[in-house]
Amino acid sequence: MYSDCVHVVQCNVKSGIKSIGISGSSLLNDYYLEQFHFHWGTKNSIGSEHTVNGHAYPMEVRVLVGTAYLTADTVLMLFYRQTNNVKAH
Repeated sequence: MYSDCVHVVQCNVKSGIKSIGISGSSLLNDYYLEQFHFHWGTKNSIGSEHTVNGHAYPMEVRVLVGTAYLTADTVLMLFYRQTNNVKAH
């Protein structure tokens, strides 16, 4: 885990609310959104809480879900990368 993240915003889903979820196919349980949170820093190269192959990112978003039996399992981590290659359309 990377420790240079400075800012955190956390959004919790009210306990008992099962409106946002995923189920079916080969999943053994129904999974429901419990929380998502963002980590970012003061520099464009550092801010994520975790790294990928030793590389930190400017921002990280973590989505946590639970089931009727488990709570707060991370199922998705998104890393943001800023580039200067913006083209107008």
